Amino acid sequence: MTKTRRKFTGEQKAAIVRRHLIDKEQISSIAQEISIQPTQIHQWVALVVDQAERAFEKSANSERGAERRKRS
Repeated sequence: MTKTRRKFTGEQKAAIVRRHLIDKEQISSIAQEISIQPTQIHQWVALVVDQAERAFEKSANSERGAERRKRS
């Protein structure tokens, strides 16, 4: 018997990571609840942490918008 691979959307992954980081739920209990390996959640958390600096970077579009507001 073969298992079909489940796919989680970005929204679902983000919600799972938030449960761990914000709500302080244990990864093992979340993993058991949704029937995945805890290592998968650890990978998602690591991905979020590794990309944290992007939340603080200014994009070219936001810089241009700020320039326009200054001129107005």
